[in-house]
This record gives sequence, C-alpha cells and structure tokens, in this order.
Amino acid sequence: MMEDVDEDFPKAIEKKMNLLVFDIGARFTKIGFAGECEPRYILASPEAPKMRQVSVSAGQSPQDESDIKLVPPNYGAWYETYVDFIANIYQDNLQCNTADFSVILLEDLEWTYSQKRAILNIFLNIGA
Repeated sequence: MMEDVDEDFPKAIEKKMNLLVFDIGARFTKIGFAGECEPRYILASPEAPKMRQVSVSAGQSPQDESDIKLVPPNYGAWYETYVDFIANIYQDNLQCNTADFSVILLEDLEWTYSQKRAILNIFLNIGA
C-alpha cells in the first residue's frame, strides 16, 4: 500500500491536485496549498497542555516534593488541544470540504508520540 502512495505523490504534485499543507509549530501554524509560494494562512498555534504532576508513591499521598514528578501531557490532552483548532481551520479559514483535499502534514521533530498520534487521528477522523 505504501508503494502506491509513493508512486502517486509526484503525480499529485504535477497535476496540482488538491493538496493542503499543514505546518503546525509550537507558536504558529502555517496552512496553504501545495505548489503555492507562501502559506495562505499563518495562525497562532494553540497553547500546549501543561505538564501533569504524578505521585511517585503509588496509592499514597505525596509526603514532599520528591514524591512528585512531572510527566508530559497524554493523548487526550493533546487531542482536546487540537481538535477544535483544526476543525475551525477547515470551516472558517479554508471553507472547504475535507473529502476534497489530501493533507501533507509537516512533522515537528520535538512532537511527543502522544501529540503525533492525536494530530494524526484528528486528520483521519475530521472528514468521517
């Protein structure tokens, strides 16, 4: 299946098919159409969810600060952060039907696994 995607990608660019490019950064999100010189929209990205405090001692209340550690946001926190943001981009800015466009998503190397999974699931489910 991946072979089909690899073969079709250059053809899609050549035919100028409806390809949206999303570059979701920590501060700004850039959105545009493949083949254009610059993004159509540059929007402020949503604020990242806060780190969570978790007790190291299972089942007990923390005695002091050494019993608490900070962990990155989970999948649900990232999903909630981006779902309305991405949906609003389609509805308000692009005003397009999600089924009519394929998406090229530029991945930030600093994204966590939970963040990547949440963003990809939003794009997969937004047109469903």
